Amino acid sequence: IVGFFGTWYIQKKTLDELNITGIPEEMIPLIGKLRFRTSYGQNILKHSIETAFIAESLAKSLNLDPVLVKKWALLHDIWKALDHDIEWTHPEIWGNLCRKYGMDERIIDMIENHHNDSSIISVYAAIVQVADAISSVRPWARRESIEQYVKRVKEMESLAWSFSWVNK
Repeated sequence: IVGFFGTWYIQKKTLDELNITGIPEEMIPLIGKLRFRTSYGQNILKHSIETAFIAESLAKSLNLDPVLVKKWALLHDIWKALDHDIEWTHPEIWGNLCRKYGMDERIIDMIENHHNDSSIISVYAAIVQVADAISSVRPWARRESIEQYVKRVKEMESLAWSFSWVNK
C-alpha cells in the first residue's frame, strides 16, 4: 500500500509541478513508475521533467504551443515504465498506445519521431528531440567520467570554432 501511495504522490506532484492536465487516466500511473527506472544512470522521471521544461522554453521562444510540447516531452520515454518484453521499438510502443487512447496525431508524431526515426518530422517533434538531447548530454546527467566529459566539451568547442562567424 505504501508503494501505491508513494507512486500516486510522485505522479500527482509531477503533473502539478509542470501544470499538466488532460492525460488519459490509464497512463498517469506510468509517470510514477518512471522514478524507479534509469537509463545510463540517469533517472528517467527527472530526465523527463527536465526535458518537459526545456521543450516548453524552446516552444515559447518559437511562438509554438508550449503546453502541448511540455506535456508530450514529459511522456516521451513513458514506454520505459511498461513491460520490456514487447518486441517493437519504444517510439512504436508509445505511438500505438497513444493511438489506442485517440491522441492527437501531432502528439503521436512527437513520440514516434523523438529519435529522428522519420525523414519528415514536425517542428514539435524536433523540439522534443532537441530537449531530450539537451537533458541527456548535459554534464553528469548520465554516467560519464570527467575525462569523457572534457573530451566531449573540447569536441563541441572545436566544432563551434570551425564556423568563421564564431568569435567568442
